[in-house]
Amino acid sequence: MTEKDAVERAKAIATDEGWPWVEPIRAVGFRNMFLGEKRWRVMSNCQNRGMNVRIVLRDDDGSVVEKGFMPR
Repeated sequence: MTEKDAVERAKAIATDEGWPWVEPIRAVGFRNMFLGEKRWRVMSNCQNRGMNVRIVLRDDDGSVVEKGFMPR
C-alpha cells in the first residue's frame, strides 16, 4: 500500500461513517512494535485541533485497526 492508497482508503471510510474530511492530510507509515507489521496512520485536518478523522490501517490488506472522529 502506498501513502496515496492509504489516504484514499481512509477518506472512503470517513465518508462511509459520515465524518467530514478536511485537509490538510497527514499519512505516516510505521511498524507495530509488538507484531512487526507495517501500518498507516492517516489524520485529516492535521494542523488544527478538532474536526479530525484518525484512521489506522494495516499495510498488507488495508483493513482498519482503529478509527475515530474528534469533533473538538
